[in-house]
Amino acid sequence: MAAKPWEVITWSLEHQQTIYRDWGINYSFKQQYENAAKYYTKSLDIKENDVRALLNRSLCKDDVAKCVSALDDAVAALALNDDNHPVNLQVCDALYHMNEFEQTKVELSNKSRKFVWKQENYHGIKTKPGKFVGHKERPFLDRLDVVEQNFLDTLGENVGIFLKKHSKKLDKIVEEVNRRKTKDPRPMWKVLRDEGKCDILSVLLEEAKKLHIREQAQLNQYYRVFLQVYFLKGWIDVSFLKELMTDKRLLLPQTKKSTPFLAELTKAQYDTVYEFLKMLQARSPLYTKRYKMCPNQKLAAKIREDHLYRVQYQTRRDMFNILENVKKLRTQGKVNKLADYIENAMGSYVETKTLRVLPRKFQFTNDIYNILGLAYADRLTVPSNLMLHPAEERLFVLMSIPKEKDKDPDVKYIFGDKSTYQEPDAPDYVYMAYKKRTTKLESRLPYAKFPIEKCYIFHELAKNHMTQSKFDESRALSKKVMDEAEMCQNYLWKFLGALEICKSNIMQRKLEQVKLSLQVAAEVAKKLNSQRINYFMDTCIKMNQICINIKQSLSDELIFSKREKTRIAPTLLDVNGPESASDSMDED
Repeated sequence: MAAKPWEVITWSLEHQQTIYRDWGINYSFKQQYENAAKYYTKSLDIKENDVRALLNRSLCKDDVAKCVSALDDAVAALALNDDNHPVNLQVCDALYHMNEFEQTKVELSNKSRKFVWKQENYHGIKTKPGKFVGHKERPFLDRLDVVEQNFLDTLGENVGIFLKKHSKKLDKIVEEVNRRKTKDPRPMWKVLRDEGKCDILSVLLEEAKKLHIREQAQLNQYYRVFLQVYFLKGWIDVSFLKELMTDKRLLLPQTKKSTPFLAELTKAQYDTVYEFLKMLQARSPLYTKRYKMCPNQKLAAKIREDHLYRVQYQTRRDMFNILENVKKLRTQGKVNKLADYIENAMGSYVETKTLRVLPRKFQFTNDIYNILGLAYADRLTVPSNLMLHPAEERLFVLMSIPKEKDKDPDVKYIFGDKSTYQEPDAPDYVYMAYKKRTTKLESRLPYAKFPIEKCYIFHELAKNHMTQSKFDESRALSKKVMDEAEMCQNYLWKFLGALEICKSNIMQRKLEQVKLSLQVAAEVAKKLNSQRINYFMDTCIKMNQICINIKQSLSDELIFSKREKTRIAPTLLDVNGPESASDSMDED
């Protein structure tokens, strides 16, 4: 950092110390508290016992929620000048900002009576006049009133109502707090052994706790309400600041220098705001804020009930809109778009609704997933140009399986073209999309309550694995689809699971396995009472049988040709006779 012009001139230490302190005051007026604290520190490096610099630095740190450091500076200034009125006030304020209300009240009580004596006590002895009298005593008394009000807000009548409402949760909270405080003296391997866990790993793997999407939505809602109560209209700025901490549009990975600086800046600013939020919450807890908003408990209950009815009505309308859109997409034949729409609607919106808001959630889930299953079944038709394709490709056409791409395609390299030069560490976006979708579906699986929902998740996972040629995983998940469908007596999804097994075998060209899996799928299809699907399955079985016959005929021809070769070799020897054979040996 280049030196300032006034720093180059050889000022005396006394002048330098004054200049640094004045620059700190200037930056404090501009609300640049970090720069102000830096210059106050330079001033104190020259003169450690400067009470004014210590006090100003304590005020700067207080403004950026560094309460502990601010208290240290205030105490250091108080040790230098015990009678300084602003320093005594700053000590009390720093304790108050640290949420130490008991200690703050003690200090305020002591300092408000400090040097406050009457001219003559009851013994008739005259004393010196007090220094903190009148307008100097008033700030301490005002702060005492504020602290008393904070005690009423935290420990008043409202806390009894709050504890009574949440009494069932208190035991679990106390148990968790005690568990964290107490340490088990036994070795780790004994603790794990008694809990029935693995006790041979030297480094324990901590499993990240995954919250359900409903719990995440509830936490986001609580956090938003929390900000709205304490910051009013400024809550949206705090929420925006929190989003910036993980926003890739701000923290670009390509910018190596600015990204760490911006990440540190946003985190520091959010931490400062969060510290102020904790101060406000400690002074007036949320249960007190809610009570002050509506002291009439009957009216508050009526407002909550009306809000519940509004949410229920809006949710009901949303469900009808989703059903209408799903049926419309199925009628239009847009199956892929329908699958994406259902995944977004059921995975991000319906999952956040409880039975209190959506009482008929089971019926709605059944209707949605059955419509999707019917849309998948609508695609099972025999095309009119089926026989124009080669015999080995007809099953691929029937099952709508895309053709395999050549792994080493013939690429014409053009000088100067970007496609000619491929980056060695270029990201595989197809595989990234596969992993993202797999993770999203697997995260829903532990919280799926209904068997038909599990059928859908297993079916989509099987399809997703098949795109990456993971046929064993796809078959295993398809069998789970059939098992879950058997539990809920849903033959449609059982048929779709059997069909996925057929597709896996077809892509691996295991004709005998295809024959068995097609027979299983055909047996399930008969229970659907659909002539179109039965005709489709019969056609698949016939096309597979044609492939088996062709393969058998080719193998028979190969065996026959080998036998003919073995028969021709000895006949040649018989035609030439033994003499020709002996002549050839003599020539050798």
